[in-house]
Amino acid sequence: MTNQMSLNRIIVLLIVVIVLVTVAVLFLKFVLSGTFGDNLEINIGEMPYVVREEVIDPELYNEFLSSVDNTEVLGGEIAIVSVLKAELEAAQLAGKEKMWEAFSLDVLDGQYSKISQDHTYFFLYGLSYHGSSTVYMYTGRPSKVIPGQGIYNTSLYLRNTDGKEIRIADNESYNDPLMLTRIRSPKLSVNRDDFLYISQSWNQSAREPSIENVDSWSISVGHGLLSDNATTTLFANGFGAHWILDGKYVVYLKSDGIYVKKYDRGADHLNERETPLQQFPYGYGYWAGFHMDVSNDGRYLLLSNPRPVEEGNATMDVLKLEKTNLVDAPVTARLVYRMPLPTGSNSYWPLFSPGNRFVSLQTRSSVDGTEYNSIIVFDLVDRRTVKTIDFNDFYFDRSFNTDWLPYLDL
Repeated sequence: MTNQMSLNRIIVLLIVVIVLVTVAVLFLKFVLSGTFGDNLEINIGEMPYVVREEVIDPELYNEFLSSVDNTEVLGGEIAIVSVLKAELEAAQLAGKEKMWEAFSLDVLDGQYSKISQDHTYFFLYGLSYHGSSTVYMYTGRPSKVIPGQGIYNTSLYLRNTDGKEIRIADNESYNDPLMLTRIRSPKLSVNRDDFLYISQSWNQSAREPSIENVDSWSISVGHGLLSDNATTTLFANGFGAHWILDGKYVVYLKSDGIYVKKYDRGADHLNERETPLQQFPYGYGYWAGFHMDVSNDGRYLLLSNPRPVEEGNATMDVLKLEKTNLVDAPVTARLVYRMPLPTGSNSYWPLFSPGNRFVSLQTRSSVDGTEYNSIIVFDLVDRRTVKTIDFNDFYFDRSFNTDWLPYLDL
């Protein structure tokens, strides 16, 4: 009798195990595949977010390739605003604050060097043709410094390769000696006369706003570079602004999505309509959210979407931008290509190369508890990774790729 009871228990236990395994298999097959796609594969030790599926629209992609310089050879320098880990740790041990510095990273050999100029560069924009001269724009500390708070007050500069330097914009808050400001990410329009930048201002007696709060940033637009008589005006509230579609529109980030707004020189833009280009259902984080770049012709948007493990796949997309006749949607974005990302990685701060053939990505991954940081270069013509550059010398959370430049002496 005892042996029979033991046998029955074993049979019941086996049935329970079979049922549980069946439920688990069905869950993986129908629930997860519906969430992450039909080709979901989960390997031992991996989370679902590491799956990177390549998505391509053949017709749109061939159209995109027609705008790319297929003969472009890999090279040039990536301008990076960052902090070296060793210098950050030394400053912390000394009880000091370590500010961001600008670096030039050689794409071919992976070597980097600090950009040595009179001003501290926070964000740098690369080469542009300004009349007969080749110039670049940057932001840095001005000679006018508010005592004790000067590190926050930046100006916008234009510098010719012959050494001529012009200060083209001070934040409007300089009119109030109690206001502090940050200016970042200057961009020239295709006509080389219009420009934009983002800024953040606050009263020094008030609490400093978080740089992660994208809605606390403002976008300013200006014109008059060619006449050396630049004027600026506020355009919108947002972050990460870029010119698109021949400079007729500006694309930027807000806390609930990507927005576009028409640019008309001299107009009162603050009272004009902004329309969503693409929305996302969760808050944007400065360190771990959407980052964008725009192709040199202003027709394609490069968009990175790092995601926490529990939220699913991270993505890196190339989107085609098109104007419409619709009032509620004057610009549309269509997915051209979703790039395959390295296993286990999240990707940030994407950049098109000067000829738009290559894309650089700032990536981080973790293997057996060790974090690895890299800059990966992807060839959009051959659709493969062609370069991986070690980035572990830099403190990742204070690193921003700002522009991909031809070789030059900065």
